[in-house]
Amino acid sequence: MKKSFTLLLTLISLATLAQTNAPITITPSSELFRAGEFDLDLYSTYAVVEPKGVSHVLDTNARHGTFGAGIAASWWMARNFGVGLDASIPAVDHMTGVLFDNVSLNLNGRLPLGPVAPFVSGGLGRNFDSDQWYTQAGAGIEWRFNSRIGGFAEVRYLFASEQSDSLMLRAGVRLVF
Repeated sequence: MKKSFTLLLTLISLATLAQTNAPITITPSSELFRAGEFDLDLYSTYAVVEPKGVSHVLDTNARHGTFGAGIAASWWMARNFGVGLDASIPAVDHMTGVLFDNVSLNLNGRLPLGPVAPFVSGGLGRNFDSDQWYTQAGAGIEWRFNSRIGGFAEVRYLFASEQSDSLMLRAGVRLVF
């Protein structure tokens, strides 16, 4: 089921990119990033377990991570502040009966600078595979190709309640409504 969902997310992303025939032009950030916008993210992840905590994150061997996928929805109440809901499968090669392993609620902030917007996020989540709660903090950058589509890359650190922490890299497509 999860492999089918991951394939479906990939196909939707590719189909959306293929249908965008508008030429890429640089639009002022006030037109690209608006208050009241709704975003839908389709992304892939790479997660690495960090058993020694955040202070040893640079000592971790990144070759032993897992690939995953996810979907997120965000609503920007103001141009620079919003809330989001993420659902992800952090390890597509270790699938369980649950459709999404991680679900989180986040507060987001961004600083639009032309077509580019650095952003930060933080929130609370639940890992249904291990029945554990976690908090998270992240930072990334988004590039808007036009007023309806963009790409993003982000790094997040997940502080687990009883298990090992993890570092998650996310990259994907952002559809704006």
